[in-house]
Amino acid sequence: MPTPRIDGIDVSHWNPVSSSDDIPTGDVLPLMSCKATEGRGFVSRTFRPFWDLFKAKGARYRGAYHWLRSDSPIIQQADHFTRVMEGAGFGDVGDIIQLDWETTPNIPLNTSDHVAQWCDIIEGRFGPRIIVYSSDWLPDSTLDPDARGEFFEWREAFPDYPYWHANYNTTLRSTGGWAESEKYRADVWQWSSTTPVPGFAAGIDVNHVFNWRTLDRLSLRDTVTGTGPPEEETADMSRSFIVTTGARDVTDPNDPRVLVWIEMTADGRYRQHGSGSTFRSDEFGLLTADDLHAELVTTNTLATMTADKYGVFTAAGFGYVASRWDQRVLITAPVVNVPPVQFPPIEFPPVELPPIEWPGFRITANAQPTEPTTEPE
Repeated sequence: MPTPRIDGIDVSHWNPVSSSDDIPTGDVLPLMSCKATEGRGFVSRTFRPFWDLFKAKGARYRGAYHWLRSDSPIIQQADHFTRVMEGAGFGDVGDIIQLDWETTPNIPLNTSDHVAQWCDIIEGRFGPRIIVYSSDWLPDSTLDPDARGEFFEWREAFPDYPYWHANYNTTLRSTGGWAESEKYRADVWQWSSTTPVPGFAAGIDVNHVFNWRTLDRLSLRDTVTGTGPPEEETADMSRSFIVTTGARDVTDPNDPRVLVWIEMTADGRYRQHGSGSTFRSDEFGLLTADDLHAELVTTNTLATMTADKYGVFTAAGFGYVASRWDQRVLITAPVVNVPPVQFPPIEFPPVELPPIEWPGFRITANAQPTEPTTEPE
């Protein structure tokens, strides 16, 4: 089972520091964010100490967040945040803005319109440097008469807006953080609020970054030559899947049918985790496997699978292409408690094709693919 990384932290006055010297530097924690403001007048007493400390630590992405409230006008909250951030010198390469949208005791939840309004105002002043932090557990707001979940309404209206998802379930269930981050196209996933981090007196919020490119864009680092994150840190974990020899409950990491966990990196290539079959992607982005009867199982919903005349499957909606070896199985399906299923063979109409030469093996018309003649690299 994949393990989320600690790529970043987000803290407030609720997170006392035991030793600032012990807090990791930016090469260990690239993302560091802290609470700046709330409502139309509150400023966190730890904002400037954290803000300055994160710069001294060399944070690649230094964030400041505003806690949105429904009991004061949005324009006043935006004005308040603007004054505080201008006073703190916001605007360096690496700086980002985080809008914290969650429940506040004893007042109604903000509506999705409130969120959009605040973002529009702040973007007009600082540019497109905002990432919205929230989760799908938000209740419906009593301020909105349509009785729809506010989070779902917002994400439907803004499906590509930079998003930071909170979910402390790290299993591969459909309600877990891996699946929900993929479902909601999260760029960052807050997967724990109690994880120990050196330099803090108690456990704090920790985060796994899915999309470094989004953070580069928000922080203006994509405009600076040679400042991109290391290649090994550019994995898009929302495009990952599990390969098994049959349907299984993925919450059991000891299931012997598990072959390997595959991750697609941001450049469209594949990376293998674990043992089992050997997987690799060629220069065209095709995934090939020594195990000819593997199933590709996504970590979320059923994908639409189509096969062209060459027998190559494309999984719509998940961003990967997989080479089809035979007519038995190559499917995507939900992975939680999937019962054993007998899949009928897939019949392809006869096609007249010239022989096709691919690295390592040969395919001819109306014939089964032969096994590779050379070992995968």
